[in-house]
Amino acid sequence: MGDVKYWDTSYGKALDELSDQVKAVKGASAAEKEAKIATATQTVRRLQGMKRSYNLEIKLMRDATQKASYQEEKNAKDAKLTELEAQLEEAKNKPAGSDKVSLFSGRAAEEPKVKTADQKLDQAEIIQNKTEAKYKNIITVLEQTEEVGSATAATLQEQRAQISEITENVMEMDGMLTRANKLIMVFSRRLATDKMIQCFAFINVAALVAIIVYVVIKNVGLPGSSSSAPPPAATTT
Repeated sequence: MGDVKYWDTSYGKALDELSDQVKAVKGASAAEKEAKIATATQTVRRLQGMKRSYNLEIKLMRDATQKASYQEEKNAKDAKLTELEAQLEEAKNKPAGSDKVSLFSGRAAEEPKVKTADQKLDQAEIIQNKTEAKYKNIITVLEQTEEVGSATAATLQEQRAQISEITENVMEMDGMLTRANKLIMVFSRRLATDKMIQCFAFINVAALVAIIVYVVIKNVGLPGSSSSAPPPAATTT
């Protein structure tokens, strides 16, 4: 908002300067005319730059009411600039001191000036329309860029969430693998212990079987058992 006010004020002041300079060119002598024309031409160039900046600031306004008000002010100033440019162009081609001719020299003499001003107004309107179209294209591109940036940010956020989820899953799998490794070590120790117990049991059973087989083969009786009947008593005759 502040930039629009600045360009509106600067544009108006520069137009007043140009108006005074055009009057000075019209009333200048032959020796002074070239210098005054150069000064006025430089002011016209400066006004063209202000006009573009002013128009850009109006395009960027969001308040429709204020935008329309400033646009109306700018159109009036643009028309004044076009008129002053036409007057300056006419003053360049007019000999010094020729403004002292009679005001009643004829209506036909004024018609070329009016036509020149109208032509410049039409040309300014065409340029303004082209400029507006370019600014609209720029705004459209900026909006599309903003949409693409928002979509890219959303995609990156989604990818970040997926990466976090994958990281959590990997950490969980790592914990499960560590736990499984510990269980395997415990089972391996238990299995080794069970094999030793089975080995000792097998040795004991084998020793017992060997003793039984040995006893059977050698006919060794167990203690407290009678291995044979007592001899018969002798008979006397």
